Amino acid sequence: MKAIILAGGQGKRFGIAQKILPKSLVPIGGTPILKAVIEDFAQNPEVDEVIILAGGNRRIRNFANWTRFKKPVAVLNVDKGVFGDLLSVRDKIGNQPFIIGNADNLVLARLPTKEQFEKSNAWMVTAVTRIKKPGEFTGIEFEGETVTRVDEKTRTSQTDFGVVGKKMLSPEVMDFIATQSFPRNSGIGALTQRLFETGKKIVPIIVPRENIIHVTNFSDWWKHSKRYDSLRAAWIATKSRIPKRKPRRPYKR
Repeated sequence: MKAIILAGGQGKRFGIAQKILPKSLVPIGGTPILKAVIEDFAQNPEVDEVIILAGGNRRIRNFANWTRFKKPVAVLNVDKGVFGDLLSVRDKIGNQPFIIGNADNLVLARLPTKEQFEKSNAWMVTAVTRIKKPGEFTGIEFEGETVTRVDEKTRTSQTDFGVVGKKMLSPEVMDFIATQSFPRNSGIGALTQRLFETGKKIVPIIVPRENIIHVTNFSDWWKHSKRYDSLRAAWIATKSRIPKRKPRRPYKR
């Protein structure tokens, strides 16, 4: 079974810090969050390979090439949008279920086994958590295992729960994506909503908020100059060009 990590986002909400380091490589507790996501997926005994869809970001490829992991890690720089990138690995997935997650979103949740997933006849099993503010995540409402509403990141959404970035999908989802038209800048939330609208079965798994680390929530924290050194140290691990801090000019009257 393959695990796919979406790491091709532009990180516009991350602000000026994105120019220093890709959002997915920001260190959390001394470890880039992307590495933590990879290790989380690699702990699943049914996962035999982790595939990172990095868009046009070469620094993520450099990071993966210079870091050791327990499972094989492949990086693809396709840059065709989320769904174009997914279709590029369609042959690798084959007829097996697959796991998908976001590079900037660590979700500590236990997904079903491959056998349990196939018995459920679900198209998607997704982690969900309580929303702090409207528009934070794709909104979702459910009763037991029956989803009654999906609302993709609208500011007026009144749902109590939101869809977070850890999911198990049926291989039929790839065929479904190939028959649909999605805007280039849309994400997995759009796929979740489209599956719901077409009557496909979605099963939610509730995850406590404290089991989720979302880099966007800490964007203001990373902008402070005192955090620059930690960002620069993580940049070194990517074997990329390192920006240097410009010295301040003395004030002259």
